[in-house]
Order: sequence, then structure tokens, then C-alpha cells
Amino acid sequence: MNAQSLRTGKACLAGIRSLLPVLFLSLASVCVAEETTSAPAPAAGNHGPGRYIGEPDDGRAKGKPAVEDLGQGKYRIGDIEVDKPRRLITVPGVMLPYEDGKAIEFLATTRHGYKSYESVLMLEANAFEFNLACILIGLDSKQSVSPEYHFDPKPVKGDPVSIRISWENRSGKHDYDAVELLKTGNAKPAATSVWSYTGSMFMEGDRYLAQMDGVLIGLVHDPASIIEHRDGLGLGRLGAVTVNPDKAPDSGQAVKLSIRALGSASSE
Repeated sequence: MNAQSLRTGKACLAGIRSLLPVLFLSLASVCVAEETTSAPAPAAGNHGPGRYIGEPDDGRAKGKPAVEDLGQGKYRIGDIEVDKPRRLITVPGVMLPYEDGKAIEFLATTRHGYKSYESVLMLEANAFEFNLACILIGLDSKQSVSPEYHFDPKPVKGDPVSIRISWENRSGKHDYDAVELLKTGNAKPAATSVWSYTGSMFMEGDRYLAQMDGVLIGLVHDPASIIEHRDGLGLGRLGAVTVNPDKAPDSGQAVKLSIRALGSASSE
């Protein structure tokens, strides 16, 4: 992505942002009214080599997100569970390989996301499904300030969320704030952290940057991410962030990522 393309995208973003909540919420209403059922989950144990290979994407929507109304303010969007009253999203995923201190720049990618080679988790969702789920729990990009470029040092502004990762294996049940699974150099980040919803951006009108790059949640301030670490981790220091093997699950472990809305950007 060259500088001219980024400037063009940023120029269009102001107008697009004001329309996104209406467009996505309208889409949700249509899908719920049609009582569309979610796509079947992938087969259990599908952890072969091809499962982790990132694939380029043109960033265009291939169809409507499948939304199922579960009643009492709860919905299922594909494999994502949405609890509007609790302002909570739960997404299934898998722990990506992290042996040999793999450099990490993103917390989570889309299903077969292009940047999976430098990410912690691969979630069972595409960027359109994930963003719609964020909007349904009240997250709004109107007041967000996105990174202008990769490794942008300025803090990100947006509706704050918390992110937790849980799983169950032979040793029992585990539940951590997302940053507890990371290391920055020889140190671990703080036990809790604040993340900001920015909503990513569109390029060339209908190409969603998050879907193009296959990224959902970032660490190093990248314009493509839908949610970013507010202060950034490992900014401009390639390889500074790695997975903490003392707490992280084994590669291939099925996990659940939970996102809870905490307030609004204006209250920060």
C-alpha cells in the first residue's frame, strides 16, 4: 500500500465511517428478519498444515454475514456469539504456531488470514462478520483515531474494549487477559490492557482493508486492524513481541476469544 493509496483511503474514511453503523446494522436487521442460520463450524481437529496458511484476499464482501436471532438480545453471526445486553462477543479460534520466538504483530487474524504468520490466534470469522459483531454491541468508529501507518507511534483512540482468551485442556480451564500471553523483550506486558475499536477502513470504495490483510486485532498500530492496542506493543521493533510460552496454550489448541465493550471513546 503506497502513500497515495493511504491518503486516498483516509480521505474517503470520514464519509464512510458515518455510514458504516447504519449499513451494518441495516444488514443485521435484514439477516435476522430472514432468520438466516450460521454456517457449520469447521471439523474438529482440523489442524493440518493448510489450516495455518494465510491467503491473500481482494477485501470485497462475498455475501451477507449469516445472522441468527437467538432471542433475548443474543445473536450468532457465523461462528461468533453476540450478547448485546452484556456487550460481549465470543469467537472460537485456534492457537497458531509460535515456536522459536516467532515475531508477533497481531493478536488475531481472520480465518486463513494473510498475516497469520505473525499472529497469535486465527479466529473462525472474516472481517465483515467480526466488525458487524462489534457494531451490534455498541462499538462506534465515529470518534476513533486510527493509525496512519504501520508502527505509527501515536496512541490509538476509539471505544475501549477488554480482550480475554480462554481454553480447556488436560490441566484444566484457563482464562487470561490477552496481553498475559505475550512477552516484550525479556519482560511481560502489564496484566491488563486497554484496546481500542477503530473499525479499520475501506480502500477504493468497497475493499475492506481488514479483510484484505486478514487482520482483526493488532498490536503495532496498523491501519488495517479493526481493534488495536491503544498504546501499542513493540512499535518499530520487529521481533520485540513474542508469545509467552509459560502461559500460552500449545499450538493448535482450540480457544475462545472474548471482547467486552467498556464505554466510549469520548469517556476516555
